[in-house]
Amino acid sequence: MIAECRAAEIEYRCMHNNGEWLYLEMRGTPIKGPDGKIQVISVSRDITSRKKAEEELRQTTMKLKTLIASLPYGVKAEDESGNTTLYNDSYLNLFTFKPRANESEVEYQQRLMTEARDIIQNFDSYQLKKKEIAESHQLCRAEKVQLKDGRMIEIDAVPIEEDGRF
Repeated sequence: MIAECRAAEIEYRCMHNNGEWLYLEMRGTPIKGPDGKIQVISVSRDITSRKKAEEELRQTTMKLKTLIASLPYGVKAEDESGNTTLYNDSYLNLFTFKPRANESEVEYQQRLMTEARDIIQNFDSYQLKKKEIAESHQLCRAEKVQLKDGRMIEIDAVPIEEDGRF
């Protein structure tokens, strides 16, 4: 920080007099004093509550991912633009989607959408139904979708909003 004369930030843990562990964040900025010597001005703040909340979120996220991964039903989530944000292996197994060797996540997502178009019998109708659900914010249960291979699958759609965003 001093050698490069740039601000720095660190997080560290220390024990309070009462025996509790605290998480602190310190931001330091080097400045030249009136005598030309470099001094560091630093500000510290207690981030213990934030660290606890982050850990709770991490644990909840892991539980949710484990639950979704273990479901025998295919699960896929999309954002308001129709981009897939989450899916489980059961979903991929419905359509026999498999990542290719050296395929990035973005490439895989794009291929997944392209192949879905080739697998669903009336893809345009399927897309229209998804759009209606997103716009109406209405739950859709037991919607039947015909696949080109002759299989019929049943789809439930649950719109999820967070802070007014789909």
